[in-house]
Amino acid sequence: MKLHATMKTGSLFIFVLIAFLALNMPAKANHIFGGELLYKHDTGNNYKIILTLYGDCSSSNFNLLYGSTPSVLVINGAGTSSFTAILQPDSGSNVEVSPVCPSQAGHTSCDTPAGTLPGIKRFIFSKMVTLPGLDSNWQFIFSGGMGNSSAGRSINITNVINASSSYVYLVATLNNLLAPNSSPVYSTVPTPFYCVNLAEQYNQGAIDPDNDSLTFSLVNAIDGATSTPVTYSSPFSGTNPLSVVPGDFSFSPHNGQMNFTPDMTQDALIVNQVSEYRNGILVGSSMREMTFIVLNNCTGTPPSGNINPSSVNGGTIKVQNGTTVNICSGTSSLSFDINASSTSGDTVNVIVNNAISNSSANVTNNNANNLIIHFYWQPGISPVGIYTFYVTLTDNHCPVADVQTIAFTINIVDPFSLIDSQISATQCVHQAAMHYHLYGGVLPRILTISQGGNIVKTLTDTSGFIADSLAAGTYVLSVSSPYLNCPAMDTLTIVDSGQLAFPGIIYSSYCKNALVDSVNYPKLDGASLRWYDLAGNPLSQTPVVNTDAPAVFTWYVSQIYKSCQSAIDTLQATVHDLPQISFPDMPQSVCIGDSVYLRASGGIDYTWGPANEIFIGANSDPVTWVLAPKTFQVTVTNEYGCVDSSSFTISDVEPCCQFSYPNAFTPNGDNKNDRFHPIIYGHTQNYEFSIFDRWGELVFHTFNQYASWDGTFAGVPGEIGSYFYFVRAKCLSGKNQYYKGEVTLIR
Repeated sequence: MKLHATMKTGSLFIFVLIAFLALNMPAKANHIFGGELLYKHDTGNNYKIILTLYGDCSSSNFNLLYGSTPSVLVINGAGTSSFTAILQPDSGSNVEVSPVCPSQAGHTSCDTPAGTLPGIKRFIFSKMVTLPGLDSNWQFIFSGGMGNSSAGRSINITNVINASSSYVYLVATLNNLLAPNSSPVYSTVPTPFYCVNLAEQYNQGAIDPDNDSLTFSLVNAIDGATSTPVTYSSPFSGTNPLSVVPGDFSFSPHNGQMNFTPDMTQDALIVNQVSEYRNGILVGSSMREMTFIVLNNCTGTPPSGNINPSSVNGGTIKVQNGTTVNICSGTSSLSFDINASSTSGDTVNVIVNNAISNSSANVTNNNANNLIIHFYWQPGISPVGIYTFYVTLTDNHCPVADVQTIAFTINIVDPFSLIDSQISATQCVHQAAMHYHLYGGVLPRILTISQGGNIVKTLTDTSGFIADSLAAGTYVLSVSSPYLNCPAMDTLTIVDSGQLAFPGIIYSSYCKNALVDSVNYPKLDGASLRWYDLAGNPLSQTPVVNTDAPAVFTWYVSQIYKSCQSAIDTLQATVHDLPQISFPDMPQSVCIGDSVYLRASGGIDYTWGPANEIFIGANSDPVTWVLAPKTFQVTVTNEYGCVDSSSFTISDVEPCCQFSYPNAFTPNGDNKNDRFHPIIYGHTQNYEFSIFDRWGELVFHTFNQYASWDGTFAGVPGEIGSYFYFVRAKCLSGKNQYYKGEVTLIR
């Protein structure tokens, strides 16, 4: 939590003190719209603590504010020094600040008898205290204790769960190690009433008497009873506290301006924190808590005011919200008009707060429907920074007046500047790598690169660095912004330079007997090559590779292109031999009908022919059936891509149709002579084999010359003894075979 970022060793002690105070508080009273806790330096270590509370006159507990004596805990960062300050009503207390039109004064809930209009009174409590020393984190903590009551939050708050069971919690911090400090003065009176679907603006109008740099933030509300953050209803949070028209919420950390269009009735708890910096060191902080009450029965439209862009002289208006002007340091003068009006036809009263030194803001037609605020300033040697003034617009709408406080900001910045760096050479063929470092001005910075009056490219910078590339040439660089009128320009020339990048050793591969005119070396279009022998002597022409026999040739080469020359590279040309084809394991003679696997060696890829007589067998090997003498061709490619062809002829094709018949077999499962069939050397085109037992019953029959009998019939082992068989076959050679025989089954 940002609120407790500086609490370290004293955190537990602070919590115990606050818890003790909470336990001793009187009954809770929900009669506070909001408030702020500030402090003002007097002399030495004397500080005046100022607590302002805005009371709801319609609350039944409102009268408790008259006798209140709020307590504020003062403690250092380590928790080693603390005391409680009891605040008393200030001379500026008990003032009605109800947002009603003049004709309705006396008709609010603050009046006697009570009126029907909303009534708000401002109560200011203060106490002069003396700090017992110096510390970087003095804290002034109001946790809801009012003496006669407690500052409980409204039961109607919609963006916090169980808000009515929590106390208002406000804290201000002080770093007085280097010098005294006073909180900013909040120049606007918060009027908590807003309208559904109307564009609204809110600003606490923080003015710092020490001219410190201010930053603004929305923070989580704290429960004063526990010193812990409240629980927000989803989807709300400290930084997202309102239900608004989608995308219509903005908060500026530079001036605290909040713009929003609520989309529903709601009572939203909102906490603003202002931090003060002096020479970059945090010297203090303060906060305001408010309950924004959004109504749906509004009869008027809030007044509005924006800078007229056409009236700006000396700067460039930042279009967002129409409230910021950017100028470069050294600008002699700046002027612009703010047009303010009420679309409801009401008259508008203007009050300008926190006027910038040496500036003027004159109002034409004040208390009219349309008016103009003429702003003029001579910045002179004013340092770089943010300068803010506030315009409060109040219309006379009845019965409830509309009030809007708008922060207008002049942002003085250093002029744009540019440093360009060429990171790499063009090498005559590439674009040069470029780095652009951009400074000053406002974001986004637009880098425009032109050549010959034509825009080459436009680049957008949001970080201060752009990486890019450019071809050789002369360019004009311009840095600008749509939000600032002081561009920076530069001229950049990139020349072709550097050494051409080549891949190093180039390996060229050739095959024996290939036709080669000259070596092949990659070069740029339009480039020329210079060749050298191994001794570094220039060659008069491009070398030629002799492919008559395997060999290795080496030359040196460089490339010339425009103004660039490459390094001397090496080209190595190798002439590879053709595949040395052989036919290992190929049979010299075969039987007619044999299947022959075609095998060759000498390469990594083989293509056999004739293709119509070859098919793929087991293991993806090519195979053919031999019925007559035949020559087969093979084309072989080796690992270097070199190709050659050869052939192989099977000329000895024998009839090979021979039969033999065993006279016994032993089907006992020992894998030795377990089956019976005729032994055939050759191939048949017709075949029949039948076996009968001694009683003439058929026990085995097949037409497959490779089938055999296992000695069983119908799954039952056959009896030991003699069996009769009959073979009838016709060989591929044409020879017929008829045979009757007897075989003995032995176990």
